[in-house]
Amino acid sequence: MPKPGRNELGIGPEWNGSRIDLMAREGLEDSSRRRSDPDGMGYLRTRSAQARHAIAAHFLRGFDHVVEIGGHKLPITSFLTHHPQSVISIDPKTDPLELDHLNGRPCTVRHVATKYQNYEFDLAPYSYGLVLLGCSLKPLGDKPADDPVLLELVDNAGIVIVDFPVRHARSNMQVPTLVDRGTLREVCRFDMQFNDEECASTPYGERRLLVLEPHGSN
Repeated sequence: MPKPGRNELGIGPEWNGSRIDLMAREGLEDSSRRRSDPDGMGYLRTRSAQARHAIAAHFLRGFDHVVEIGGHKLPITSFLTHHPQSVISIDPKTDPLELDHLNGRPCTVRHVATKYQNYEFDLAPYSYGLVLLGCSLKPLGDKPADDPVLLELVDNAGIVIVDFPVRHARSNMQVPTLVDRGTLREVCRFDMQFNDEECASTPYGERRLLVLEPHGSN
């Protein structure tokens, strides 16, 4: 794999914190404002951790379809600044949601509470961006965590954005399987340290976010 390039963050001027309030009015809950932390993963909803979503949203601009695996309680949807045709976020712990609009335009939005191995994808190759924030997948019955369904999604995505905690054993085993397939080149990487109070007491504050494109992409 080529040496990673170094790109500036480049978040567009249209991004600002008030977008989350706007999306909440459209039916998307801002989970970061919950006072309780029933799932023990509140550290992923801190202001620092949400920088991952803003970076991912920046690189997803221009894609008609967005596919997210592992959105948990804070899917990528409310961070998107462009006008995709569809957004699908899949996680067994997500809050189910169906909308027919996003950012003031028609859009098929689906948050589906299931594992990706149970979902049937039907997207044209390279028409979508694939997002895995907090990549730490688990098997489903006899289907492995890196099921062929996921590998096919990776191979046919127009862009792949993967975030993971660098000190997490399962993530460090899975991520190379996804990104070192010979079909992708690394566009850039972000090494991040989250020092919010919620993150400081966990092993998950030290993270890496990778942005990858198919070989031959401009």
